Amino acid sequence: MNESVSKVFKIIHRNRWTTAGTFLSVFTGIVVYLLITPRLYSAKVRLILDQRPATSISPLGRDIAQTPGDNNKGLATQEELVRSKSVLTKAIVLFNQSNEDSAVEKVTLGEAKQEVSTEVIPGTQIIEISFRHTDPQVTSSLLNLIASSVIQENAETIRSEARATRQFLENQIPRRQQELVKIESSISQFKQQYNIVSLEETDNKRLTQSIAEAEKVAEEISAELKQVQARGLALSKIIDQSSDKESYLSTKAGQNPELISLRDQLSNLESQLKIKRESLTDDHPDIQKLITEKEAAQALYQQKLSTILPGSSLNSNGTVQVANEKVAQELSEKLVLSVVERNELRDKLANTRSYISTLDARRKQYPVLEKTLASLQRKKEGSTESVNLLRQKLDEARIAEAQLVSNLRIIEEANKPTLPSYPNIPSFLVLGIMAAVALSAGVTLSAEGMDGRLRDLENVEELAKVPLLGVIPLQKSSRLFPALPFAELYNNLPLLESVRGLSKNIEYKNSTESKVLVITSAISGEGKSFVAANLAVLSAMLSKKTLLIDADMRRPTIHKLFQVSQDPGLQDYLRGAVNEGLPSAIHSTSIKNLSVMTSGKFSYDNVFSFETQRAKELLAEVEQHYDVIVIDTPPVMACSDALVLSQGDRQTIMVARLDVTPKQVLNRSIDILNSNNVNVVGLAINGVSSSTDKYYRYLKEDYALAA
Repeated sequence: MNESVSKVFKIIHRNRWTTAGTFLSVFTGIVVYLLITPRLYSAKVRLILDQRPATSISPLGRDIAQTPGDNNKGLATQEELVRSKSVLTKAIVLFNQSNEDSAVEKVTLGEAKQEVSTEVIPGTQIIEISFRHTDPQVTSSLLNLIASSVIQENAETIRSEARATRQFLENQIPRRQQELVKIESSISQFKQQYNIVSLEETDNKRLTQSIAEAEKVAEEISAELKQVQARGLALSKIIDQSSDKESYLSTKAGQNPELISLRDQLSNLESQLKIKRESLTDDHPDIQKLITEKEAAQALYQQKLSTILPGSSLNSNGTVQVANEKVAQELSEKLVLSVVERNELRDKLANTRSYISTLDARRKQYPVLEKTLASLQRKKEGSTESVNLLRQKLDEARIAEAQLVSNLRIIEEANKPTLPSYPNIPSFLVLGIMAAVALSAGVTLSAEGMDGRLRDLENVEELAKVPLLGVIPLQKSSRLFPALPFAELYNNLPLLESVRGLSKNIEYKNSTESKVLVITSAISGEGKSFVAANLAVLSAMLSKKTLLIDADMRRPTIHKLFQVSQDPGLQDYLRGAVNEGLPSAIHSTSIKNLSVMTSGKFSYDNVFSFETQRAKELLAEVEQHYDVIVIDTPPVMACSDALVLSQGDRQTIMVARLDVTPKQVLNRSIDILNSNNVNVVGLAINGVSSSTDKYYRYLKEDYALAA
């Protein structure tokens, strides 16, 4: 937090003239506004909102006048009523008529709408109405008229609501009566359809008992069927009949049309007899008749069965032969009768279960009928109550419409004000100063953000995505060596220590042990030549044979810094204009172990000279004779020379200058170098002072050599 505040103050200090100008402009505008603004007088009147006024003799009238369940909504509605056009127009007309002959200033609707305001007192049902005007008498008089108009308008609104309620009820009652008639008709049709008076008279209990008895009979038939099946299996084993013979006899008896018809007749008679026994006794003629028919059908069935399947057995070749032995014949007949009886019991069980399902469906129908009838009865009762209630409310609405009731009343009238309420000069001045400070700070920070230049060292490594190798302090003189270069650098202790730190960091980053150090920047004016010259001088001071090459052909600087002739130089050598060979293009300096190769004479024909084989041979040759080679190249965004000269394992240092280098341009330059596989070892920041970065405010300018 402290660092953020410190950074803000640093930005404001850096742009102090902009900040001061903005502050003075805003504050002056506020003072001028206070001088020319007319004085306004304010008054207030208070109304209270009764939830249910007792003045109405009709319950519906009190309900209509009652505020909504949410009191805040009721108060908000009344606030809107105060500011409505009808209320303000009525009050203004009354005011202008009462002051028609006086010299009091007339009030317009637009002025009233602008100056009238409302406020709800928290925790109460009180509405406070305020009005401002240049005349105090107009303020109080018009405000009281507005309050009276609000009460009248509120009463008219309640009356109109009662009228609308009455009309609604008059339309609804005939419709509800028609609905009641339809419901009563539906109940009558329902009872006629199912032949019932009430569901309590239906003998549902008897039906349930019949189902239980039928289920018991089904269980008995099922048990008897199991016994018949077991008996047939035993007979089959006794007479040692084959499965083919049993299948033949069963099939012959089961597929005969006459036997099938007789079995169906027996099954139907059994079902009819079961149904009749539910309501009649065995002595009844109908039941006796059914029993006789059943016995006759059983005798006929036995006779037909004996005729179709006489006593016989199957021989080995599958033909039927007449049984000679009486016992075998009897057993065969019993087996056939067992099969027939089993089929008869199966049919009887199926018919019984079907009968149970029919009874159960009839029993389930009764709850549905009961539910339907109960629903119709409830609809009838609800419709009857609704019609009666609507008739009662209609009478109350007619009474409420005849009354004039309001749920608003005045509890405090407006008094004539004595002092102006607007403008409040002390408050305006305080707020004006605060606004001026905030606006000036905002303008300054916005201008700083839009500037986009590198202002300090905070987050510079994260921004550039390369290590920060060192900083160079801001120099007062634009010339590096005005008289004695060696003595000047030696006596400038902050500069010397900064260059030493930069050189050491570069040395630690030199993983390839390359002799060539390429110095470049994003744009011109960042001090790359200054940094390159200082690094070369420091290298020479450390007894390293050093060569400084000025490869910036468009804006050469090295020959000016070291006060040597510009030609012959690098370009002359690359064009082949130096007949004496490479040594004649290299100039010695007053600094021991330091030589420079100036840019030479510029020619547009020699733009691509760094990409030639001669340039590669030049660098290879100087690497054999020098310990350190420092190359000052053009800016990356100006031309491609820096990319060409930085290829291979050569170290490249990017130089940026505070208050000069744009952040986006710096990032773009480093991205260009990285995308071309250039070994960018780090960043050197030029122009650092105690006011630009707190970490370097204690540079060696305060650290003098001890005497």
